[in-house]
Amino acid sequence: MPAQIVSAAAAMLAGLLENLARPGRPRMLACQELRTEAARKPWLAASIDSIAAADFTDFEHAQHIAGLPVTPQRSAAITLALHGAIPQLLAGGPRHPVHRRA
Repeated sequence: MPAQIVSAAAAMLAGLLENLARPGRPRMLACQELRTEAARKPWLAASIDSIAAADFTDFEHAQHIAGLPVTPQRSAAITLALHGAIPQLLAGGPRHPVHRRA
């Protein structure tokens, strides 16, 4: 993969994670709480399913904007990787890498 594509992907991911760890943190905490509650209540899970589906579409669009060679599989992998990072970002304290760069 060319260096400029790797650099664009890294910049896009860093920007998304930075947003989640800082200005987007309250919104993301609310979303995580809603998802946790949805795990216990199927009717709520059905209601918020469109939010999860929109994440995949939004991250695919962000990859296009960043000039990355996007496929549905790559987009899904990026989306799931970001979703995997969210709990750690929300729980991270002052030693968390995002907080150290401030």
